[in-house]
Amino acid sequence: MSPKISELSISRREKIILLRHEGESYRKIGEKLNINFSTVRYVIKKQEETGSIKNKRRSGRPKILSNRDRRQIIKQVSKEPFTSAQSITNQIAAISGKVVCAQTVRNGLHNVGLCGRTARKRPFINERNRLKRLEFAKAYVDKPLEFWKHVIFSDESKFNLSEADGKKFVWRRSNTEWQQKNLQTTVKHGGGHVMV
Repeated sequence: MSPKISELSISRREKIILLRHEGESYRKIGEKLNINFSTVRYVIKKQEETGSIKNKRRSGRPKILSNRDRRQIIKQVSKEPFTSAQSITNQIAAISGKVVCAQTVRNGLHNVGLCGRTARKRPFINERNRLKRLEFAKAYVDKPLEFWKHVIFSDESKFNLSEADGKKFVWRRSNTEWQQKNLQTTVKHGGGHVMV
C-alpha cells in the first residue's frame, strides 16, 4: 500500500465508486488503485450518505501552528510573562522553521484568556522585608476600632523630575495582576523625582 496522502483527487474517487458498482470489494478496490482499505470505505460511505464525493468547502487558511506549538507558547508565557509576542515568533522560526507573525501568537494566547496588559508597579521589597511586613500586618489586623482612633495616618506623592514612568506589558489571565511573576518592580531614585 502507498503511504497516506492528504487528499484523493476527484477522478480517483470516481474510480472507487465505479469499481464498487461493478461489485468489487473494498479490499480489491484498494489493491487495484493502490489505496488504503479504510480510505476506500470512507469514500464509498460518504457517497452513500451524502450523494457526493466532494469535500465540503473549508473555511479559512490551514493553521500554521500545531496544538503542540500552541501548548509550548502558553507554557513559555506562563513561566516568563514578560516575553513579547515578537520574541516568541523569533524562537518558533529558529526552532521549527515555521514563519508566523506576532499577531498569530497573540491570537493563540487570547484564546486561552492570556492578554497583554500593563504590569502593575510597586516598590521593590526583598523577601526578608516582605515577611517582616506580613508579620506586622498580621499583628495589627484584629485591633479594635478604638485603637485606630489614636493612630495618625499619612501619605506621600511622587513627582517625576524627568519623564513619566513607562508602561510594560505582561501576558496574564484576568485577576492575576498581583501575582509575583506578573509584577514590574521599581527602585527608588530611578530617573529623579520629588516625594511630597
